[in-house]
Parts: sequence; C-alpha cells; structure tokens
Amino acid sequence: MKDIKLSIIIPTYERTKDFAEILNVINKIIENLSYVEEMLIVDDNRNKEFKKYTINSQATLKKFRCLTTNHRGSAAARNFGIRSAKGNVILFLDDDILPSIDSINNHYNYHQKNRGDNKCLVGKVITPKKISLNNSFTRNVDEQNLQFGKQQLSGIVDFRYFYTCNVSMKKNFMLKHGLFNEIFKDALYDDIELAYRLEKKGLQIYFDKKNIVEHFKQYDYLSLTRRYKMMGYYAKKLLKLHPELSNSFINLKPTIKEYLLIFTHPFLNVLRAINVNYFEALLIKSGATKYFFIGLNS
Repeated sequence: MKDIKLSIIIPTYERTKDFAEILNVINKIIENLSYVEEMLIVDDNRNKEFKKYTINSQATLKKFRCLTTNHRGSAAARNFGIRSAKGNVILFLDDDILPSIDSINNHYNYHQKNRGDNKCLVGKVITPKKISLNNSFTRNVDEQNLQFGKQQLSGIVDFRYFYTCNVSMKKNFMLKHGLFNEIFKDALYDDIELAYRLEKKGLQIYFDKKNIVEHFKQYDYLSLTRRYKMMGYYAKKLLKLHPELSNSFINLKPTIKEYLLIFTHPFLNVLRAINVNYFEALLIKSGATKYFFIGLNS
C-alpha cells in the first residue's frame, strides 16, 4: 500500500448550525495534517442553508468537499462518500461528533502500522462533561450504556463494536467485500450489519479505549423513546437479513437475576413506553444473551 491518506466522511441531515461549529473545529485540526486528504460531507437533505454555509466557507475549509444525496438515508450517503473518496483509508464520523487531533492521529498511526486491508480501528465515544453535568437524562443514558456498548479494554472486538461515529478502515476492503446496506435508511444498525458481513470476509476490528471522540447529543424521555422504537424497527430488518443472529442473541428463558435487573433498571419507564416488539432493539448492541419481556407493557 502507498502512503496512508485519510478521507474523513461525515453524512449530515438538517443540522446546519451545530454541525457548522463542529466542522470549523475539525477544519482547524486537519488543515496542517498532511496525511488527511479531505473531509467529505454528504448532505442527504440538499439543505439550502447548509449549501449557503458551504459556499461561504470555501475559502477557509481548505480540505472540505461537499456531496449531496436526496433523502436516500445515512447508509446511502456513506456509500456515496466511500465511492467518491480520494484517500485509501476512510475515517467515519457523525455530524454530532467532535474528534481531537489525538484521535485523528491515532487512526492514522494505527493504519501506518497495520497495513493489511482487513484492519479496522474503532475508538471510544463519550458525552462531553458540559452536557453530562447539565442534562441528567443524557448522563444516565451514557452511564447505563444505552447507546454504546460498554467500552473498557483495548483489544480485538466483534462486529457489535463497529460504530460509524469513530471508526476507520481501508477503502479497498469495503469496495471489494461490500458497502452499507441501503435498506437501513436511518443511522441504526447499518454499521452493525456491515461489520457482521465484513467480519465473515476477514475484517479485524481493534478497539482502542484511548482513541476518544465527544458525542454532542442530548436526550430526553421522548427522543430516547423514539430512538428505541426505530432501533426495534431496524433490528427486525437485521434479523430478517441474518436470522442466525436470533439464535445467538435471544434466549427468553429468564433467571431471577435477569428479572430483577430489568425491573430495577432506572429506565424502566422508558422500556414500558415502548411496545415489547421494539425491545429487540437491545438485541445486538447490548451484548446480552438473554431478555425477559414479561411486564414491560403492564
């Protein structure tokens, strides 16, 4: 492989103001990093306000390139970015994620040392302190690992840890073995499903707990409930594509301990608000092997 060149791909949808602030910070980080080829923004909404921002920012955003799709979903937006990328390593971020120079350097250094096409690096995602301190609901979501699996030790992990908000991999490996499945219109399970397929092709995912990005997302009761309903919807699509995952991750024979864990969970009210069918949303990312559904709708 030639010298490592990173293409940063960020899909976005209706987040002009907040995203613009993040882009300005990222731009300052990467403008003097010679190994960063470009920052590709894929706007899936053809947002006029965002287009105006990109035109006005062309002089300052030196490595910035904006692509547009038309309401095709985040998976399609990422695929368009991959096919358009000039770099040989793709770093995926989200439009509410702020990396540091250390995290970007970390991705680069990993691929410099690990040249195999099948090598992949995923980093840790944290909630910024200013959000955690001011929003107790978001803090509990973070502490209970309701969005991201427990990330403690560095090392080889399986497909469940493949989060497209802080992950890098070789472009050629994806082009050869498969891109995101575009039936996943929202940013839910498209990453897990891709990693599951690519893992069968030899993808090796390394988790580095020191590679940290900040997630500027705030939740309340309604937004978390909506998210889990959508996760349930896409979890069913995932199981339809890969029914073998049902045998690996669902077992409805409860133990007393599991029963108590669910009914003493601080988010019991959220779980009760969600139809039991959507509880499958916890299927993959939680890593649990058993679920107990009785009482969630009582």
